[in-house]
Amino acid sequence: MGSEVTGMEVEMEGSNELKILFVEDMAADYELALHELEKNSINCMHMRVENSEDFEKALKEFSPDIVISDYSMPQFNGMEALKISKEYDKLLPFIILTGTLNEETAVDCMKAGANDYVLKGHMGRLSFAVKEAAKYNETMRKKLKAESDLLESDLRYRSMFENNYAVMLLVDSADASIIDSNPAASAYYGYTRSEITSKNLSEISCLDKKTLMERLNLSETGNKNHYLSKHRLVSGTERDVEVFLSPVVFKGRMLVHAIVYDVTERNRALADLQSSLNEKKDLIKEIYHRTKNNMQVIISMLELQALILDDNKLEEVFRNMEYRISAMALVHEKLFQGRNLSMINLKDYLTELVDNIMTGYGIKKDQVIIKHQMDEVDVLIDTAIPCGLVVNELVSNAAKHAFLPGMKGILEIALSRGADGAVKIIISDNGPGIKSEEMYNPCTMGLQIVRNIAEYQMKGIIKYSPDHGTGWELIFNDNMYEQRV
Repeated sequence: MGSEVTGMEVEMEGSNELKILFVEDMAADYELALHELEKNSINCMHMRVENSEDFEKALKEFSPDIVISDYSMPQFNGMEALKISKEYDKLLPFIILTGTLNEETAVDCMKAGANDYVLKGHMGRLSFAVKEAAKYNETMRKKLKAESDLLESDLRYRSMFENNYAVMLLVDSADASIIDSNPAASAYYGYTRSEITSKNLSEISCLDKKTLMERLNLSETGNKNHYLSKHRLVSGTERDVEVFLSPVVFKGRMLVHAIVYDVTERNRALADLQSSLNEKKDLIKEIYHRTKNNMQVIISMLELQALILDDNKLEEVFRNMEYRISAMALVHEKLFQGRNLSMINLKDYLTELVDNIMTGYGIKKDQVIIKHQMDEVDVLIDTAIPCGLVVNELVSNAAKHAFLPGMKGILEIALSRGADGAVKIIISDNGPGIKSEEMYNPCTMGLQIVRNIAEYQMKGIIKYSPDHGTGWELIFNDNMYEQRV
């Protein structure tokens, strides 16, 4: 099953060992988390799974007290694990442990029911999060048990039911009629107790009758249920509510105990946060758009200047600068057009970049055959710009020197990502090749740019192969930067 179960000979407050279920594909991160817990004297039984099938099985057989899950994995992801966990047990504490988590994703996780999230770069917070989750779990379960015990006795039920600040209703699951309500319900809905108990829950709830009856049927949900809905007040105003349902015996009769929490303000706050995130996205897209436009202005100025020059070498310098700026501008154009404001599809970008270069040099499609063998690879903008500059230089060099008059030119572009995460780009042509004395010629600015960017900025490897023309192989890792948007 790919799971591990062990005990740790350390102590924590309380005599019972915690049972922690890890959803993590990286054994090293799993071991690091265990080391952090052991260092902080957290006594626990632990188990690791990597996929949904093992996770569901572990929930039933291992019965964890806490779930700690990575957000993104090859076979599974944290949001799926969170959904399964909450369906299994709404109160089961769930902590996201991940390498990166942007603001929007954090909001989504908390909205979906995660108790906390910890960045792997701040692993020191994990022990605190686990202790708080354990306390929360213990507190909530004790609270629910206490409520259930109190409701078995009419006297104790009245003490808790009448004086609770939370809105409480007793509902008959057979027809959704309201049997009783507490003063907090009258204050919230605006009805007297007699008015509330003369109503059916469907008159208050905005759910359709069929869906409401399904919610009240606790026998199909393991004697507990929880859902979000809207309830109508006496004024006709609809409020967002979170409803917790559990069975209770009242005067020898099995009823459904409903606790209703108003979450309207919370939802508005979340909506405002989401709106703020959307505004930031729009602002960033506008910045990309203006940056691209400003670069286009620079390109136009260079083109005009090149037209009035009599010096061919100087004109070529201006042309080369135009193509380099165009390569950078195209990255911003792709970001503006795409949905992700930090990453672009390298395959689409390189395809358009190569076509633009060949068109710029006046090379027609019947003169040179361009062969693409590229996989779908996404990279951050921080990597895409230097990568585009390297490809621009190599393809421009091929366009200027590789394809002799009368020959049928072939330009091949290959793109792939290896199992180790390294990105590989191969550019080759069937031209005469580059003379060895030109490889390190300080006057050959394009090749100097290629080597400097590839080796120093991208921390990658650039290889030259003279077999059957000119071939270049660029290898680099896309892990030098973190996604920021």
